[in-house]
Amino acid sequence: MKRLIAAGFDSGKWICVRPERSAVLESGNYVLLAVGGAESVEALLESFRALAGGTAGEANIFFQEDALEPESGAGGDAFIMR
Repeated sequence: MKRLIAAGFDSGKWICVRPERSAVLESGNYVLLAVGGAESVEALLESFRALAGGTAGEANIFFQEDALEPESGAGGDAFIMR
């Protein structure tokens, strides 16, 4: 489920901006999709881990703003993940 959520989420469809970080984390039947500023996402992940009591898996950070580079010849509008 975590993989499907990450694969189906388009970080570029935010209104006017892209998030700094997008992550998904699961614990049993619960899945958290955290999207926003890097500090906010990390705080949400930590809170979810604390509530899960050690049953949370590994967070899948599937988008991170600082991992983007402008694609050569794209005029700065297209980006690729490193």
